[in-house]
Amino acid sequence: MLLKITYNLYELRMRAGLTQQQLANRSGVGRTTISDIEVKGTHPSVYTICLLALALNVRLDKLINIKLKK
Repeated sequence: MLLKITYNLYELRMRAGLTQQQLANRSGVGRTTISDIEVKGTHPSVYTICLLALALNVRLDKLINIKLKK
């Protein structure tokens, strides 16, 4: 399964009006880590994904683009 977090993270960050540094400060995730995810397509840990989702105030499935079954 290919996670679409690279594109989604960038889009959600832009919609929130945040720079990579502002998101880093808000989430506790390093700016270079955020850059690596957005630019290089690095796959972050589950913990990092959770921190980013909380900082962006979005659900995890929105960030990683997985449809959850009810």
